[in-house]
Amino acid sequence: MSSRPSSAVPIRLRLKSGWERFIHWWLAELAGLLPASWRAGRGDMTDHLLFAFAEDACSVRRWQGDRWVEASRRSVQGLDVLAQMQAVHALLKLAGGGPDAPLALALPPRQVLRKELQLPLAVEENLRTVLQYEIDHYTPFRSDQVYFDYRVLQRDLGLGKIKVLLGVVPRQVVDDEVARLQRWNLAAQAAVVIDDLRPQAPALDFLPADVRPKHKLGVSRRNLMLAAVVALLGLTALALPIVIKRQASIALIPIVEQADRATRSVERLRDRVQAEQARYNLLIQKKREHPSVILLLDELTRLLPPDTWVQQLSLNGNNLQIQGDTGSSSKLIGLVENSRILRGANFMAPLTKAPNGNTEHYQLGAEVEPAPLSMLANAPQPARPAPKTATPVKPASAAAKAAVPPARPASAASAAANKAPAPAAAASRAAPPAGPKKP
Repeated sequence: MSSRPSSAVPIRLRLKSGWERFIHWWLAELAGLLPASWRAGRGDMTDHLLFAFAEDACSVRRWQGDRWVEASRRSVQGLDVLAQMQAVHALLKLAGGGPDAPLALALPPRQVLRKELQLPLAVEENLRTVLQYEIDHYTPFRSDQVYFDYRVLQRDLGLGKIKVLLGVVPRQVVDDEVARLQRWNLAAQAAVVIDDLRPQAPALDFLPADVRPKHKLGVSRRNLMLAAVVALLGLTALALPIVIKRQASIALIPIVEQADRATRSVERLRDRVQAEQARYNLLIQKKREHPSVILLLDELTRLLPPDTWVQQLSLNGNNLQIQGDTGSSSKLIGLVENSRILRGANFMAPLTKAPNGNTEHYQLGAEVEPAPLSMLANAPQPARPAPKTATPVKPASAAAKAAVPPARPASAASAAANKAPAPAAAASRAAPPAGPKKP
C-alpha cells in the first residue's frame, strides 16, 4: 500500500486528530478528581472489582498500588444456584465491594484474539463500521460470530495512517459468562482482559451494548442538600440586585418628590416672571408701535427744512398726513424717507403754487413705524417743577425796599459795587426788622 505525503491529509482530519488527543489527555487528568462511582464505565478499570470464573472457582481481584491483586477466591463446585449466588455475594463482600461497587467480568486471555492494524487516517470517522465489515479479512471469524472492540494506538499525520489495536472474542464465551452472572443476580459493567488493563487508559470492552447497564448518577442526601444550597444561592444572587434596586428606589422617592415640588415652584415663579415681563414689555411695545405725538413732532421738526411750514397734521392709526407750504418740494420726499419712524412717503395730491409764487402747497402722506428703543430713550422729557425749599423766605422790610436804588446800566452798577458796599446792604444793617417787639 503506497503512502501519501502529509499534504494529502485533509486539514479537517488533522484538526480532529489533534482535538481528540487533547480531549483524551484532559479527560484523563480530570478522571482522578471524580468519585469512583462517577468514573465507572469510562474505560479505567482500576475502580472496578474483576470477577473471574475458572475451574469451578470464582475469584475477585482489585487494584492495589500499581497492580491487580486477588482479594478472595471460593469454589462453587457441587452447589445449587441459590448456594452459588450466596457464596458469590459473600465473596464480593469479603473483597470489600459493596452493593454499588462496579463489577467487571475478566475474560480468559486465551479466548481473546488481538491484532494491530495499519489503516488510512480517513477511515477514523467510521472506524467501528469499517472494522465490522473487515473482520473476516483480519481474523478467521465473521462479524456475527464475535464481539470486538478497538483502541487507536498511534496517528501518523505525515503518512496519513493510524495504528489500531483490534480485539475479538467469540460471542459464546461472553454470553456464557454474562448468563452465569445473571443467574447469581449480578450485572457486569464491562467484559475485559486482565492483561489489557492499565491505569488511566481505556481497555478493550467486549460486553455487548444491549446488556451494558445504564449508569445512573447516585444522588445522596448530602448532594441533595448541596444542590438545594446552590439553588438557594443562585436565587439569592438573582433576587438580591432586584431587592437592592427596590430599596434604592424607595429611598429616592422623597428626594424625587422634593425635587418635583421645587421644580413646580420654580415653574410657577418662571411663569410669574414671564407674565410680569410681558406686562412690562407691553407698554414699551405699545409705545414703539404707536409713538407719541411729541416724538412725531420732534422728528418732523428735525427733518423738515426751514422753508417748509406745516399747516395741518392728521394722524389716523399709523397713517400720517401733512399739509402745508414748502419751498423745496423736490427734496421733501427724500427728507421724510430718512426718518427713523416714517416710511412710504408720497404726495397725496398734486402740488399747487402759493399766491406769492415762492412756495408750493403740498399734501404728504407717510406710514408711521415702531420707534427704535434708542429714540425712546432720547425722547424729550417734560420739565419737572423746581423743588420747594424747606424754610420760607421772609419778606423784605419797608426800609430795605426803600433803600434799593433804581436799576442802573450793568457796567455802572458793577463799577459802583466794586468801590463801595451796596446801599441795600447798609440800609438793611441800619434799619431793624419790622415786626412786634418782644417784651
